[in-house]
Amino acid sequence: MRQADRMKNAPLSKIRQIIDLADELERQGKPIIHMEIGEPDFDTPDYIIDSAKRALDKKRVHYGPVVGTADLRKAVCDMYEKKYHLSYVPGEVQVTHGVAHGLFLAMMAFLNPGDEILVPDPGYLCYFTIPNICGATAVSYVLDSENRYQINKDTFEGLITEKTKMILLNTPSNPCGFALDHESLEEIVRVAKKYDLLVVTDDVYADILYDGKKFTCIAEYPGMKERTIVLNGHSKYYAMTGWRVGYIVTDKSLIDPMMRLSFYSISCPNTFIQDAATTALVEDDLASRKMVEEYQERRDYLVDALNSLPGCKCQKPDGAFYVFMDIRGTGMSADEFCSYILEKEYVTMTPGHVFGSSGEGFVRVSYANSLENIKLAVERVRRALEKRGEKGHP
Repeated sequence: MRQADRMKNAPLSKIRQIIDLADELERQGKPIIHMEIGEPDFDTPDYIIDSAKRALDKKRVHYGPVVGTADLRKAVCDMYEKKYHLSYVPGEVQVTHGVAHGLFLAMMAFLNPGDEILVPDPGYLCYFTIPNICGATAVSYVLDSENRYQINKDTFEGLITEKTKMILLNTPSNPCGFALDHESLEEIVRVAKKYDLLVVTDDVYADILYDGKKFTCIAEYPGMKERTIVLNGHSKYYAMTGWRVGYIVTDKSLIDPMMRLSFYSISCPNTFIQDAATTALVEDDLASRKMVEEYQERRDYLVDALNSLPGCKCQKPDGAFYVFMDIRGTGMSADEFCSYILEKEYVTMTPGHVFGSSGEGFVRVSYANSLENIKLAVERVRRALEKRGEKGHP
């Protein structure tokens, strides 16, 4: 049987292929160091796990509300009021099966076939593929390393056409780790208002920022709350990737179609996991703050170390747990570089073009691994590149 046409341009992420290859090498006894995956290497804090256990003991195993539990939606509202001075009510929150599910709901609910959505390039794979499934077109706005991955004011507005419906942003970003500054956010605000566009903001790394930087949600800007769909979740900051819990926060005028689509895709969010997610938001987040401190220590070491490698350079990111390393000086493509390092020294990284065409010549290096492993990985990469240089390669 033939698959539906909408699936032709929805490939599985190459990151999964890299993980599968690394798993196979590990089964062969190879000492793989994983620097490719965007998942915290920390376990979910015990107080969150204990909350889920208590919920199970209370038999919280039945269907819940389509929009999510009242307690979790209130906790989300309280958090946004406290952190970002944004006032939402529980009726403006939709609990999702992770942020990826929220992306799917936002695009499927508001993009028609033929519509266009502006997406960051480099950016997360789903930003390009979900519009294809919708029958819409993802139009890249390039984030240049020379501009520290900020909006190019000279070209951004020129991407708007009569078909443009939506702008998507991710800050701090995957794969680059940079946060959009005030000037970039103001440009998105200006363009969104001028052309009456929806804005979808993926804020899953909002709480993983370094050097005392504070996160700004674009919905905080005047006139933006009613046209912004905020996506967030527990996967990164609370190390809850496998729990699959996230949420949409948006103006009441926008929530209904996403709520209905959520019903037809997952019926309702998992009940006892929502109890744990509520606990994560209302209890002291000391464990998560310590995790971020350790990420910053890893980042500081890794940036200096990568910049000392032959043919490699990178900038210091603002947040998340990725470095987007420029490997053009090695004379290899991103695929060649990642394959060579994996084959010779068993270190996995992700080719930059996985995140859009502007990522060619770069690789994403995740520091969601122990500092000990990161140091060992850097020395392995150095050894591989130096051996290659000895053989006359650039």
